[in-house]
Amino acid sequence: GPSIYWDMAVNGQTGQGTVDIYLRQDPADCKADTPDATPDVQGKRLSDAAPIEIVEQAPRGTGWDTDGDNCPDDVELGNFQGAGGLRDPYNRWDFDDQWTGFPNPVMDGAIVVGDIGVAVSRFSGVGDPSGDPKELPTSPFGYHTSYDRGGALVGSAGPWNLKPPDGAQAVGDIGAVVAQFGHGGCLGKNP
Repeated sequence: GPSIYWDMAVNGQTGQGTVDIYLRQDPADCKADTPDATPDVQGKRLSDAAPIEIVEQAPRGTGWDTDGDNCPDDVELGNFQGAGGLRDPYNRWDFDDQWTGFPNPVMDGAIVVGDIGVAVSRFSGVGDPSGDPKELPTSPFGYHTSYDRGGALVGSAGPWNLKPPDGAQAVGDIGAVVAQFGHGGCLGKNP
C-alpha cells in the first residue's frame, strides 16, 4: 500500500531540527529517494517542548479506503453506524462485508442476509490468520481470513469494531456479521 517518506535535519547536540513528511507515497519513489509532490507536513520543528503529532486521514469525499475493508475512510468517519460510520479507517476488521455469490463471489459494500449465510457456512473452519482477506475465495466453505475476526476491541464505539483474525471461525464470527446486519453505504476503491 501507500508509504510515508520523510526528510529530517536534526542537530546532534540539541536534538532539534525540522522534518518534512510526505504521505501516501508509492514505495518505489521512497526507495529512489524521490518523494512525489510537496510535503503534507512541512518544516515541522522538532524539540522536546513541541513533539510532532500527525493524524493522517484521507480527504472527505475521495473514496479512499486506507484499511482495505471495502468501506471508504470518509464513510467510516461518519456518525451513523448503519451507513458504515463510527468505524476506524485504520482497522481492516471493523466492516464485515463478506465474499458472497459463489461461484463468482463479490463484496457488495453492505451487510445483508447473504453475508450471514456465508459466515455460517464457514463455521468451525481453521487456518492461517495471516492470509490476505482480499484474496478471492475459491469455495463458500472452510477457512478464509476475510470471514475471521478475533473478538471485540475493548472500549470501542460498537460491537462491530473487532480485532484481527485468530485462526478459527467460531460462533463469535457469525455474531460479528449479525451485529452489523443492515449496515451499508460502503464500497471503497483506492485510486
